[in-house]
Amino acid sequence: LSQNMSIAMGPEFRPMLRFYVTGGKVDNERTARVNNTKDETLDDFNVGAMWEAWF
Repeated sequence: LSQNMSIAMGPEFRPMLRFYVTGGKVDNERTARVNNTKDETLDDFNVGAMWEAWF
């Protein structure tokens, strides 16, 4: 899920603020091998924001 917010500052400069949420399943095969733990599929949830500008 992502939401972009564009800020109108003319055709030469278009900054954008993006908010996002991702979720899913992750395999921890490498982590399990390094930590000598059980290899299993884990839940993953990320929330963030990103600033982007075009010149």
